[in-house]
Amino acid sequence: RREHEKAIAAARAEQAAQLATERQAYEALTEQKERDHRNEILAMRGVVERFLAHGVKLPEGHYAGLPTGLNYGALDSKHAYMLAIPQTRVEQLLEEWARELGVDVRRGWQIAGVEGKESHVEVAGTGPAGAFQLSSRYVVGADGARSTVREQAGIGFSGKEVTRTFYFGDVVLTNPPAAAFRTWTEKGAVVAGRIDQNLYRINFIDPERFSVPLSTPVTLEEIQNGIDRFVGPETVASNPFWLSRFSDEAKLADQYKSTGQAAAAG
Repeated sequence: RREHEKAIAAARAEQAAQLATERQAYEALTEQKERDHRNEILAMRGVVERFLAHGVKLPEGHYAGLPTGLNYGALDSKHAYMLAIPQTRVEQLLEEWARELGVDVRRGWQIAGVEGKESHVEVAGTGPAGAFQLSSRYVVGADGARSTVREQAGIGFSGKEVTRTFYFGDVVLTNPPAAAFRTWTEKGAVVAGRIDQNLYRINFIDPERFSVPLSTPVTLEEIQNGIDRFVGPETVASNPFWLSRFSDEAKLADQYKSTGQAAAAG
Protein backbone atom coordinates (compact mmCIF):
# COMPACT_ATOMS: atom_id res chain seq x y z
CA ARG A 1 0.00 0.00 0.00
CA ARG A 2 2.87 2.41 0.70
CA GLU A 3 4.12 2.11 -2.90
CA HIS A 4 0.52 2.32 -4.12
CA GLU A 5 -0.13 5.72 -2.58
CA LYS A 6 3.32 7.01 -3.51
CA ALA A 7 2.66 6.18 -7.19
CA ILE A 8 -0.73 7.90 -7.02
CA ALA A 9 0.62 11.08 -5.48
CA ALA A 10 3.46 11.25 -8.00
CA ALA A 11 1.07 10.78 -10.91
CA ARG A 12 -1.28 13.43 -9.55
CA ALA A 13 1.63 15.85 -9.33
CA GLU A 14 1.94 15.41 -13.09
CA GLN A 15 -1.70 16.52 -13.53
CA ALA A 16 -3.22 13.05 -14.02
CA ALA A 17 -6.68 12.52 -12.51
CA GLN A 18 -6.56 9.59 -10.12
CA LEU A 19 -8.82 7.19 -8.29
CA ALA A 20 -7.23 4.92 -5.68
CA THR A 21 -8.88 1.73 -4.47
CA GLU A 22 -7.61 0.16 -1.25
CA ARG A 23 -8.85 -3.25 -0.13
CA GLN A 24 -8.26 -2.48 3.56
CA ALA A 25 -11.37 -0.83 4.93
CA TYR A 26 -9.42 0.86 7.73
CA GLU A 27 -5.89 2.01 8.35
CA ALA A 28 -3.59 -0.68 9.74
CA LEU A 29 -3.32 -0.69 13.52
CA THR A 30 0.10 -2.28 13.83
CA GLU A 31 3.09 -0.04 14.45
CA GLN A 32 5.68 -1.90 12.42
CA LYS A 33 8.78 0.27 12.21
CA GLU A 34 9.97 1.10 8.73
CA ARG A 35 13.58 2.08 8.07
CA ASP A 36 12.94 4.27 5.07
CA HIS A 37 15.69 5.32 2.65
CA ARG A 38 13.43 7.09 0.15
CA ASN A 39 14.13 10.54 1.56
CA GLU A 40 15.73 11.84 -1.64
CA ILE A 41 12.53 11.11 -3.57
CA LEU A 42 10.37 12.71 -0.90
CA ALA A 43 12.65 15.75 -0.88
CA MET A 44 12.33 16.09 -4.65
CA ARG A 45 8.56 16.13 -4.19
CA GLY A 46 8.80 18.76 -1.48
CA VAL A 47 7.29 16.68 1.34
CA VAL A 48 10.26 15.15 3.16
CA GLU A 49 9.90 17.44 6.19
CA ARG A 50 6.52 16.01 7.12
CA PHE A 51 8.11 12.55 7.32
CA LEU A 52 11.22 13.68 9.18
CA ALA A 53 8.97 15.15 11.88
CA HIS A 54 7.78 11.64 12.79
CA GLY A 55 10.98 9.58 12.51
CA VAL A 56 14.47 9.09 13.89
CA LYS A 57 17.54 9.52 11.67
CA LEU A 58 19.87 6.50 11.73
CA PRO A 59 23.41 7.32 10.50
CA GLU A 60 24.42 3.65 10.28
CA GLY A 61 22.83 0.36 9.28
CA HIS A 62 23.58 -3.03 7.77
CA TYR A 63 23.13 -5.05 4.62
CA ALA A 64 21.61 -8.53 5.03
CA GLY A 65 22.79 -8.66 8.62
CA LEU A 66 26.44 -8.89 7.59
CA PRO A 67 28.94 -7.96 10.31
CA THR A 68 30.37 -5.10 8.23
CA GLY A 69 28.14 -2.11 8.92
CA LEU A 70 27.06 0.62 6.52
CA ASN A 71 27.95 4.25 7.22
CA TYR A 72 25.43 6.39 5.38
CA GLY A 73 27.52 9.49 6.06
CA ALA A 74 29.75 8.44 3.16
CA LEU A 75 26.90 9.05 0.71
CA ASP A 76 26.85 12.18 -1.43
CA SER A 77 23.42 13.25 -0.22
CA LYS A 78 21.67 15.80 1.98
CA HIS A 79 19.80 12.82 3.42
CA ALA A 80 22.64 10.45 4.27
CA TYR A 81 20.72 8.38 6.80
CA MET A 82 17.87 5.95 7.16
CA LEU A 83 14.69 7.18 8.75
CA ALA A 84 13.17 4.95 11.42
CA ILE A 85 9.47 5.72 11.27
CA PRO A 86 6.34 3.64 11.99
CA GLN A 87 4.99 2.09 8.80
CA THR A 88 1.46 3.11 9.77
CA ARG A 89 2.57 6.74 10.02
CA VAL A 90 4.20 6.54 6.58
CA GLU A 91 0.90 5.27 5.19
CA GLN A 92 -1.09 8.01 6.91
CA LEU A 93 1.21 10.74 5.59
CA LEU A 94 1.12 9.38 2.06
CA GLU A 95 -2.66 9.17 2.10
CA GLU A 96 -2.94 12.72 3.45
CA TRP A 97 -0.63 13.90 0.69
CA ALA A 98 -2.61 12.08 -1.99
CA ARG A 99 -5.91 13.54 -0.75
CA GLU A 100 -4.39 17.04 -0.70
CA LEU A 101 -3.64 16.56 -4.39
CA GLY A 102 -7.26 15.66 -5.09
CA VAL A 103 -6.95 11.89 -5.26
CA ASP A 104 -10.21 10.03 -4.62
CA VAL A 105 -9.21 7.29 -2.13
CA ARG A 106 -11.83 4.55 -1.69
CA ARG A 107 -11.27 2.08 1.11
CA GLY A 108 -12.69 -1.42 1.25
CA TRP A 109 -12.61 -1.80 -2.53
CA GLN A 110 -11.22 -5.17 -3.66
CA ILE A 111 -10.16 -5.50 -7.32
CA ALA A 112 -11.13 -8.85 -8.81
CA GLY A 113 -10.83 -8.39 -12.56
CA VAL A 114 -8.98 -6.22 -15.08
CA GLU A 115 -9.87 -6.32 -18.77
CA GLY A 116 -7.99 -4.28 -21.32
CA LYS A 117 -9.90 -2.75 -24.23
CA GLU A 118 -8.61 -0.97 -27.30
CA SER A 119 -8.68 2.49 -25.73
CA HIS A 120 -9.35 1.90 -22.02
CA VAL A 121 -9.37 -0.60 -19.18
CA GLU A 122 -12.38 -2.02 -17.34
CA VAL A 123 -11.93 -2.90 -13.67
CA ALA A 124 -14.37 -5.00 -11.66
CA GLY A 125 -14.52 -5.88 -7.99
CA THR A 126 -16.47 -5.56 -4.77
CA GLY A 127 -16.78 -2.67 -2.37
CA PRO A 128 -18.78 -1.67 0.72
CA ALA A 129 -21.92 -1.29 -1.41
CA GLY A 130 -21.41 -4.51 -3.39
CA ALA A 131 -20.07 -5.20 -6.88
CA PHE A 132 -18.63 -2.35 -8.93
CA GLN A 133 -17.22 -1.78 -12.40
CA LEU A 134 -14.99 1.11 -13.41
CA SER A 135 -13.67 2.32 -16.74
CA SER A 136 -10.36 4.14 -16.98
CA ARG A 137 -7.85 5.12 -19.60
CA TYR A 138 -5.11 3.46 -17.54
CA VAL A 139 -4.82 1.24 -14.47
CA VAL A 140 -1.68 0.90 -12.36
CA GLY A 141 -1.38 -2.02 -9.96
CA ALA A 142 0.79 -1.45 -6.87
CA ASP A 143 -0.88 -4.27 -4.96
CA GLY A 144 2.13 -6.30 -3.96
CA ALA A 145 3.80 -9.54 -4.96
CA ARG A 146 0.44 -11.25 -5.57
CA SER A 147 -0.85 -8.36 -7.69
CA THR A 148 -4.24 -8.96 -9.31
CA VAL A 149 -3.62 -6.18 -11.81
CA ARG A 150 -0.23 -7.55 -12.85
CA GLU A 151 -1.50 -11.11 -13.18
CA GLN A 152 -4.57 -10.19 -15.23
CA ALA A 153 -2.57 -7.82 -17.40
CA GLY A 154 -0.41 -10.78 -18.38
CA ILE A 155 2.79 -9.34 -16.95
CA GLY A 156 5.15 -12.12 -15.93
CA PHE A 157 6.77 -12.35 -12.51
CA SER A 158 10.10 -14.12 -12.84
CA GLY A 159 12.82 -14.91 -10.37
CA LYS A 160 13.81 -17.03 -7.41
CA GLU A 161 11.28 -19.04 -5.43
CA VAL A 162 11.35 -19.35 -1.65
CA THR A 163 14.17 -21.59 -0.40
CA ARG A 164 14.36 -20.47 3.25
CA THR A 165 12.50 -18.29 5.70
CA PHE A 166 13.58 -15.90 8.44
CA TYR A 167 11.78 -14.33 11.37
CA PHE A 168 11.75 -11.13 13.39
CA GLY A 169 9.89 -9.45 16.21
CA ASP A 170 9.24 -6.04 17.68
CA VAL A 171 9.52 -6.85 21.38
CA VAL A 172 10.53 -5.34 24.70
CA LEU A 173 14.03 -6.52 25.65
CA THR A 174 15.30 -6.71 29.21
CA ASN A 175 19.10 -6.61 29.55
CA PRO A 176 19.95 -6.16 25.87
CA PRO A 177 23.71 -5.98 25.21
CA ALA A 178 23.39 -2.55 23.56
CA ALA A 179 20.91 -0.15 21.95
CA ALA A 180 21.89 -1.76 18.63
CA PHE A 181 23.76 -5.02 18.22
CA ARG A 182 24.71 -7.67 15.66
CA THR A 183 25.90 -11.22 16.22
CA TRP A 184 27.19 -13.34 13.34
CA THR A 185 28.33 -16.92 13.94
CA GLU A 186 28.60 -20.20 12.06
CA LYS A 187 25.20 -21.10 13.54
CA GLY A 188 23.43 -18.00 12.24
CA ALA A 189 23.00 -14.33 12.94
CA VAL A 190 20.89 -11.78 14.76
CA VAL A 191 20.56 -8.06 14.04
CA ALA A 192 18.71 -5.82 16.49
CA GLY A 193 18.15 -2.19 17.31
CA ARG A 194 16.01 -0.08 19.59
CA ILE A 195 13.11 1.57 17.80
CA ASP A 196 11.19 3.12 20.68
CA GLN A 197 12.17 3.33 24.37
CA ASN A 198 12.49 -0.36 25.38
CA LEU A 199 11.00 -1.69 22.13
CA TYR A 200 13.49 -3.44 19.83
CA ARG A 201 13.30 -4.83 16.30
CA ILE A 202 15.22 -8.13 16.37
CA ASN A 203 15.86 -10.11 13.17
CA PHE A 204 17.12 -13.70 12.96
CA ILE A 205 19.00 -15.57 10.24
CA ASP A 206 18.56 -18.98 11.82
CA PRO A 207 19.48 -22.12 9.84
CA GLU A 208 17.54 -24.26 12.33
CA ARG A 209 14.37 -22.44 11.20
CA PHE A 210 15.02 -22.07 7.46
CA SER A 211 12.46 -24.75 6.54
CA VAL A 212 9.58 -23.30 8.57
CA PRO A 213 6.73 -22.44 6.15
CA LEU A 214 6.20 -18.73 5.53
CA SER A 215 2.60 -19.06 6.74
CA THR A 216 3.61 -20.39 10.18
CA PRO A 217 3.04 -17.70 12.84
CA VAL A 218 6.07 -16.51 14.79
CA THR A 219 5.73 -16.92 18.57
CA LEU A 220 7.40 -15.18 21.47
CA GLU A 221 8.84 -18.56 22.45
CA GLU A 222 10.56 -18.80 19.06
CA ILE A 223 11.99 -15.30 19.49
CA GLN A 224 13.30 -16.11 22.97
CA ASN A 225 14.80 -19.38 21.77
CA GLY A 226 16.73 -17.47 19.12
CA ILE A 227 17.89 -14.93 21.69
CA ASP A 228 19.08 -17.71 24.00
CA ARG A 229 21.20 -19.24 21.25
CA PHE A 230 22.58 -16.11 19.58
CA VAL A 231 22.62 -13.45 22.30
CA GLY A 232 22.35 -15.18 25.67
CA PRO A 233 19.59 -16.16 28.13
CA GLU A 234 20.23 -13.06 30.24
CA THR A 235 18.43 -11.03 27.54
CA VAL A 236 14.68 -11.59 27.84
CA ALA A 237 11.96 -10.75 25.31
CA SER A 238 8.43 -9.81 26.35
CA ASN A 239 5.40 -7.80 25.26
CA PRO A 240 5.50 -8.73 21.55
CA PHE A 241 4.14 -5.91 19.44
CA TRP A 242 4.77 -7.32 15.97
CA LEU A 243 5.97 -10.81 15.00
CA SER A 244 6.42 -11.91 11.41
CA ARG A 245 8.23 -14.23 9.01
CA PHE A 246 9.75 -13.40 5.62
CA SER A 247 11.61 -15.30 2.93
CA ASP A 248 14.40 -15.10 0.37
CA GLU A 249 11.97 -15.08 -2.55
CA ALA A 250 13.33 -12.63 -5.14
CA LYS A 251 11.16 -11.81 -8.14
CA LEU A 252 10.69 -8.93 -10.53
CA ALA A 253 8.00 -8.06 -13.05
CA ASP A 254 9.13 -9.00 -16.55
CA GLN A 255 7.99 -5.55 -17.68
CA TYR A 256 6.19 -2.67 -16.05
CA LYS A 257 3.64 -1.98 -18.76
CA SER A 258 1.48 -4.46 -20.62
CA THR A 259 0.65 -4.22 -24.31
CA GLY A 260 -2.56 -2.43 -23.28
CA GLN A 261 -3.34 0.26 -20.73
CA ALA A 262 -2.26 -1.65 -17.59
CA ALA A 263 1.01 -1.23 -15.67
CA ALA A 264 2.67 -2.46 -12.50
CA ALA A 265 4.47 -0.35 -9.88
CA GLY A 266 6.14 -0.81 -6.52
